[in-house]
Amino acid sequence: MLSKLLTTVLLLATQAYAADVSKLFHYELGLNGTAHQAEFQSRTHAGYRLTYVNGYYSPEHNQTLFSSIWEKTGTTSPAPWISRHGVTATQYNDLSTELCSKKYHPVVLNGYNLPNGKRRFVTIWEQSPIGVWKQAVDLSIDQLKEKVASLAPLRLTSLSGYTINNELRYSATWGERTSSDWKGEWLYYANQTGVVQAYPDEWKPTYLHAHSVNGEPVYDSVWERYTGRGYGAQLWYYEDNVTAEGYKAFFNSMTKQGYKPRMLTGHYSKECGLRYVSVFY
Repeated sequence: MLSKLLTTVLLLATQAYAADVSKLFHYELGLNGTAHQAEFQSRTHAGYRLTYVNGYYSPEHNQTLFSSIWEKTGTTSPAPWISRHGVTATQYNDLSTELCSKKYHPVVLNGYNLPNGKRRFVTIWEQSPIGVWKQAVDLSIDQLKEKVASLAPLRLTSLSGYTINNELRYSATWGERTSSDWKGEWLYYANQTGVVQAYPDEWKPTYLHAHSVNGEPVYDSVWERYTGRGYGAQLWYYEDNVTAEGYKAFFNSMTKQGYKPRMLTGHYSKECGLRYVSVFY
């Protein structure tokens, strides 16, 4: 166990949120594939939409677990959507071909490892208006850098790391600018030992993913620069030390203040066990 809680970072909002949204959001931690599928069926039947999902291997349980965020949308979702987990690279390619033909695009794409080291993908696709977008899986760090350069001015919209034969690989998606007040600047960090905060008064994280390499957590993140009085991103990050119990209290506190959960990613630390990182706006 770490000797103390290392770092808590609060990105101060220029405009406070007041509306309680705790009744609109739900989360799950530490579900195996079967339990996640059961939760999926139960939540969708109850009028929820899956907005984020992440897979991670737990040596303590010797299985892959899932964390997820759900939003209450009622009987009609703002846009048709589809989610899959436990997908191989071949299956993901086939799924992409099928969904692209139906005008869907990925909004979440995370890679993760099984107990035997093989990688799988968990993803959410939606059918909504979008400009040009691209995706890639199983990129090395050098290939990722080359892809980022070649696809400019498209920006990264998701980034997640995992391993293949003990070598780091990345899945990623790219898209066009979508926010009217975005200056056009963005940046990303891959394979970092901690979350890098980039000028919190001007930037906010749009994607954050954690995974483990040899029992040590590493982080991948994408940031965009925003301006204007409406900026109000708030990120709490507890360095490798948020337990399931701690996240529950934190989730309740944030949603009651009106902050919406955006990302929830689990990882394993050989020193601390399962820990969680989350982003609220």
